[in-house]
Order: sequence, then C-alpha cells, then structure tokens
Amino acid sequence: MQTVSDHLPLQDRLILLLRAYRTVRFCDDCLALRMGAFPQEVQNALLITGRRYGFQMETAVCSDCLQTRSVVSASTA
Repeated sequence: MQTVSDHLPLQDRLILLLRAYRTVRFCDDCLALRMGAFPQEVQNALLITGRRYGFQMETAVCSDCLQTRSVVSASTA
C-alpha cells in the first residue's frame, strides 16, 4: 500500500524521516535502504537540506548497522 509520503520528493521524505526519528543516527547506506534510494541520492539530498534544517552530521555509530561511520540525525543536542 502506498502512503502520501511515497509521492513526496526524496528531500522531503528525508526531512520527515529524520524528524520522526530525532535522536537516531543513520549512515547514508542505511538511510538509502530505508528510503528505497541510492546512497548517492541520499548524500545529495542531505547536502541540499542538511544545513537548512539543522541536521547534525558527525562520525558516530549508526543506529541501524551499528558501524562507526559518518552519520546524520535531527538531534539538536
């Protein structure tokens, strides 16, 4: 079953996902899997939206794959 978010551009879906999981850290690969996109598409969307929406990018453990990588979260901590 499709949802309304299936029809949104990748950037908008990325914003919604990161805000819904505010304190969860995702690497590009895990975000791509969750969103049905390629990692490069996610990286491009993050470059466009990341600073505008205050997403935090750092090197830390990804909450999905548990690997230490470059991750992003919507946390403001």
